[in-house]
Amino acid sequence: ILYIDEVNLLDDYIADIILDAAATGWNTVEREGFSVRHPARFILVGSMNPEEGELRPQLLDRFGLYVEVTASQDPEERMLIVERVEEFHRDPIGFVKRFEGSEEKLRQRIIRARELLSRVEMPRSLLRLVAETVVKLGIRTHRAEITVVRTARALAALDGRERVSLDDVKKAMELALPHRLRSHPFENPEQKLQKLLQQLDQLHVEDKSESRGSRGAETGVQHGSKQAASGTGEGGSSGGEPGGGAEIGGGGASSSMRPLARLGDVDAEPQASLLPMFPQNRLGGKRRSLGHGRRSYRLRPGVQGYPVDAIPPLRGLKAWDVDLYATLRAALQRGAAKPAHWDIRVRLRREKPLSLHIILLDASGSMYAENRLAAAKAIAEGLARSSYVERAWPALIAFRGSSAQTIVQPTRSYRRLIEAIDGIAVGGSTPLSAALLEAARLARLFRLKRPDARIVLHLVTDGRANVPLSDSIEDDFAALAAELRRLGVEAIIYDTKSARSMGLLDYTSLLARLLRAHVVSASYPSLISSSFSMSFLPK
Repeated sequence: ILYIDEVNLLDDYIADIILDAAATGWNTVEREGFSVRHPARFILVGSMNPEEGELRPQLLDRFGLYVEVTASQDPEERMLIVERVEEFHRDPIGFVKRFEGSEEKLRQRIIRARELLSRVEMPRSLLRLVAETVVKLGIRTHRAEITVVRTARALAALDGRERVSLDDVKKAMELALPHRLRSHPFENPEQKLQKLLQQLDQLHVEDKSESRGSRGAETGVQHGSKQAASGTGEGGSSGGEPGGGAEIGGGGASSSMRPLARLGDVDAEPQASLLPMFPQNRLGGKRRSLGHGRRSYRLRPGVQGYPVDAIPPLRGLKAWDVDLYATLRAALQRGAAKPAHWDIRVRLRREKPLSLHIILLDASGSMYAENRLAAAKAIAEGLARSSYVERAWPALIAFRGSSAQTIVQPTRSYRRLIEAIDGIAVGGSTPLSAALLEAARLARLFRLKRPDARIVLHLVTDGRANVPLSDSIEDDFAALAAELRRLGVEAIIYDTKSARSMGLLDYTSLLARLLRAHVVSASYPSLISSSFSMSFLPK
């Protein structure tokens, strides 16, 4: 058994290698130009905290079974947990001996189940039922049916039976399907999960009729599954606000002032997805695009990352992470018996650069005009999705009333960010200076932990700043922009107002000049215009 804690924090290529070895039963080790392939039969067990980042659906699908572990809310169970922990600390050996009998019974039960497993059969009617359920739930991968069937056969063997029952299928679906219900990390699987549970409950009812034993009972099972699928179309919706979204957005800056609305009440403008979300890297060094999609990597010597080549040591840097094979090859190419210092080669590694994308979202009352909220919401959601594609760390700051609040700290839980956007309260003044101050604080903390990280500020606003920190908004902007530039922060301003409302109390141009930021016209008229230009991006 190979157990990996915090499996979601592994680099994607490492997770792919481990999963390939678990699926094929072979592991390949490559060092210094040599390759060794050996059998590797193991069961992979991983644990993770979704708040620290989520596995890509493609990787999550390769885990057969999924169990969500949550803290018990039953006072009796919590008391029992405390008592057993204390008992173990008082007498560990005695505690283990107390449960030896039950563990031995379970061990023998598993041994008998392994011997019986090859003789366990699954009726074709149940196999069809599994396939139909997976299709109706919108699960595209074939691993779902395969895992359900294997799990159901194992459950039957563990129970000492040679034939799979409907109850075995139900239990197998509860373990094998929930983590496959999301086709992308932003999809809320609650409705699909409710639909699955209703179908499983219906299957349980039909199981009683099947026990009467007849062909009609088998037909009734298939008919019942269709009824369950059609019956959940209306009742599967749980309604309500996304978990935690309203509570997160309601606090903070001007909680004493009653908000006019929340972003969850606004429909995002779909045309805003046409806006380019990320600027090209303008900070020192070039990035080479490697791999698929929009993810980027940088190539540099070091001890982290995947080795892709070998080069002579850079001038002024100590030669470390030496590639022995490449060094010997360089000496042989010039006909030398021993390598000299000029033959030394160091590994060039492909490293995924860390990026922080700070979303500053204007939630003031002026955003109600000209459908600006719809554009702002769509831009914020687009930035969250772009962060997922780039595997970046997004953060969310909302400002309204008299101050700004960090709604979501830098995170890899992208679905939590989407839910938090819906919970943001809207209304009040525009404390843009406070928002920039909070962004500078967040960027400073992130820079201390990750000096080489790329930090991009995405300001979504109409520029109607009217709450200064000092005597002058202009002085605030000058000081804060200087601090953000010192921290190496890039900036894009998404201007949500239309051309007809420009001029009065508009600080967009001033702020763009001070931050050296790109300005994107994100007003509703420009979004629906077919002549929208993306030429603002640097070449």
